[in-house]
Formats: sequence, C-alpha cells, structure tokens
Amino acid sequence: MKTYLIDTLNVIHKSSELKKLLNQSKETAVSGLCSRLANHFKKYPTYKATLVIDGKLDVINTFSTNITIIESQNNTADNKIKEIIEKSNKKSNIIVVSSDAEVFKFARIYGIVANESLSFLSEIDTNHSISPKYNQPDKKNPKSKPQRATKKEMSEFMNLFNNELDTKEFDSYRHKK
Repeated sequence: MKTYLIDTLNVIHKSSELKKLLNQSKETAVSGLCSRLANHFKKYPTYKATLVIDGKLDVINTFSTNITIIESQNNTADNKIKEIIEKSNKKSNIIVVSSDAEVFKFARIYGIVANESLSFLSEIDTNHSISPKYNQPDKKNPKSKPQRATKKEMSEFMNLFNNELDTKEFDSYRHKK
C-alpha cells in the first residue's frame, strides 16, 4: 500500500487554483487539496496520504478516510516529515511529495521515492495510471508492446542485487518471451 507523505504548503503553492484558495484561508486551500486527493483515491482505494502542514489548522474535511492531516505545531513541516520518515517501519511504501531539496535528499538517504510537487499535482489530476510510462504501450501505435528491460539495464539490476545470473541465461530467457 502506497502512502504519500506530502509537504502540503509546497504542493498548494505549485497550483494556481489552490494558491487562490490559500488567499481565503489555509483551511480552504488544504480542503481543496484533500478534495483532489479524495477524487484520485477513488481510482486507487488502497493508497493513503498524510498531509503535513506548517502550524495548526481549524477543523478540515478530508473527504476520505485515506487522508490524514498532521499539524507540525511549533515545528516546520519539513522537520516533521523527516521525523515521520525516521520513525517509519515500512519506508518502502512511502512516497515523499515536496519541492524542498533538503527533504528530497533526506528521503533518498532512507531509500524513499521522492516526487516533485508539480509532478504530483499533474499525477493526481490526470486519469492515467500511476505506473511508470515505460510499462505503457505506445498510444500512437496501439499494437505496440510495452518496452522490456535492455541487456544493459538487466545487467545493472543484477549487479545491484548481486545476482549471479549470467548473460547467456538472460539471453535465452529474453528469446523465450
């Protein structure tokens, strides 16, 4: 189960619509983001989001049970995100969403995927699958097949995981497919 750990104000500042709502109030902007996330989670009901917000908020309607809001209180959202990462038992399920380079680097140190705020917004606002584009067929040619890993990519993967599969065995496997 994927859990997005979101630097909320970073994401809000990357959206012109959410920024306008922020001019009304922080709560209105956060509710707007929660509404977008709730729509996205209708397609992906096992996904969750933890929105980390600087300071405190009044009551917010999250529109979904898959969305949790954590107030940083007297801390910054960046520090709260780092704290959550450090304490997490299942780091492989976390995707950090932020525009802050320091948060990005911190997430990567722990082997956590980090996603740019603007990229995340386009991801939740589209009807496309979240799976990587290289696994998708070419839309211009509907008969095309998804790309497979190249010999070099497989070799790098095997080296990364110290797998002893030799290239002849890999070649025979590729030709069977």
